[in-house]
Amino acid sequence: MCGIAGAVSFSARWVEETTLLAMCEAIRHRGPDDRGIVTLPADRRPSQASVGLGNQRLAIIDVAGGHQPIPNEDETIWTVLNGELYNFQALRRDLEARGHRFRTSSDTEVIAHLYEEKGDAFVADLDGMSALALWDSRRGRLLLARDRFGKKPLLYVDEGERLRFGSEFQALLAGGDLSLELDVDALDAYLTFMSIPASLTIYRAIRKLPPASLLIRDKNGVRITPYWTLDYGPKHDLSEQEAVERVRQLLTGAVRKRLISEVPLRRIPERRDRFERRRRDHGRIDRGRSRSASPTPITTSCPTRAAWRPGTAAIITSSSWSRARWTCCRRWCGTMASRTRTRRRSRRSTWHGSRGST
Repeated sequence: MCGIAGAVSFSARWVEETTLLAMCEAIRHRGPDDRGIVTLPADRRPSQASVGLGNQRLAIIDVAGGHQPIPNEDETIWTVLNGELYNFQALRRDLEARGHRFRTSSDTEVIAHLYEEKGDAFVADLDGMSALALWDSRRGRLLLARDRFGKKPLLYVDEGERLRFGSEFQALLAGGDLSLELDVDALDAYLTFMSIPASLTIYRAIRKLPPASLLIRDKNGVRITPYWTLDYGPKHDLSEQEAVERVRQLLTGAVRKRLISEVPLRRIPERRDRFERRRRDHGRIDRGRSRSASPTPITTSCPTRAAWRPGTAAIITSSSWSRARWTCCRRWCGTMASRTRTRRRSRRSTWHGSRGST
């Protein structure tokens, strides 16, 4: 998890570095490994728009060299990313073959060069979970984009000649005065559906960029366009066995893409009351991981009594994952299930006893 924040101004009110620092500090919990900001242009001519981009980074890919914001070769395009691009290696090879020069090994830098190559259509080539911001100084415009299903959040405030954005409400609030008037339509939607649809938020002044959407802010205002829609076309004509095999291939491929990392993958111990329910879902993912050829060690904490003490963990490789399959946790699961049955019997006997006494 990372966080991004920033602002663009098309007036004499410049985007200050102190404002960016305050916005990033408000979301420091999203990325404690690194912080980066840039304010442009450096010469501050009155006729130019000013922009600031900030990033709080949780380092996963190119830990040492992936500092953000990241520019293109001539530093006319700058970008920040919250999330991960699963196909960045294939995109990089194609861009290098076209003459683009990279200064890092991170997935974020691919965005700047892909925008150079394809313009606004670059977002359609991105495969991953992402919320990004990109500044094009040659055309004087800011682009915001969100992944196809909106896995990564991206909020913004349009203040006329100024727009600010961030991964969380706290970043926007830290960027200056902001009205916290409730949006009654959003409140009505929440009380009706228990969720608030895009582009509404609980605050009237703050909007949420819809999934699979591209926002462009230039001197002409804000434009939001969708770049992808779900296809509701005819279903595949497959037999049951073919469908099972296809699902297995897709699941294995999805897990393999998510194993790209320079740091060990760690499973966080589930809360005891949720572990039994989620164990089956994790088993499917584990089987997909076991089919992967990735040699990266996977760190997992086992929710036994010992594992709930600090510093206890087990290291197993992906090739032996399916054999392990939480063997060390089966006794713990059986114990918890037995305790649950005992408590239920106790409650039933108490209830029948009180009913008989009346």
